[in-house]
Amino acid sequence: MFFLFLAVIPLVGLLNLFSCLWDKPYQRCWPDNAVGTLTLARKAFAARVAAARLGGARRAACVPGGGS
Repeated sequence: MFFLFLAVIPLVGLLNLFSCLWDKPYQRCWPDNAVGTLTLARKAFAARVAAARLGGARRAACVPGGGS
């Protein structure tokens, strides 16, 4: 019975690995789903931060007395 348990552990690991492939659109694995985290690509994160900064600057410039 113990050897059967040892044989199942790698299968669970592979299932976890492949679950990342079919969890669309976020591609999160079981640990990510368990704690509710999301992993972002560095370029995508940088683009989001830059867009947020530009949007904030545009909004401040439209407000009377706002902007730099």
